[in-house]
Amino acid sequence: MDLLEDRLTALESPVPGQLLQKAHVSEILNLVAKRKIDSQSELRSILGLRSANLTRILNLMEANELIFRKMDGRKKCIELGPVGQKLIGEDNRQPVEQRGMAYLKAA
Repeated sequence: MDLLEDRLTALESPVPGQLLQKAHVSEILNLVAKRKIDSQSELRSILGLRSANLTRILNLMEANELIFRKMDGRKKCIELGPVGQKLIGEDNRQPVEQRGMAYLKAA
């Protein structure tokens, strides 16, 4: 029961700052903001994630209004939500760097 309450609390969190520290979240925000992706399936291919894992991440992002998804025919499109637009607008640089990616830049 505590785990469920923790997850519900995380979904209702008004501050997405901690969410940006989670794997793939800032990368997804950057791709959506720069219009580098057109659909959820394209995003899955770029990130190399399984559908279930991507859906879980996107659900969390959508619950915190970083993104929103809409159907365009059979395609699930992703756009910045109000909080995501605010974050991108406040800081035109990339959002907080994805954990674990620093080693790639050191090379």
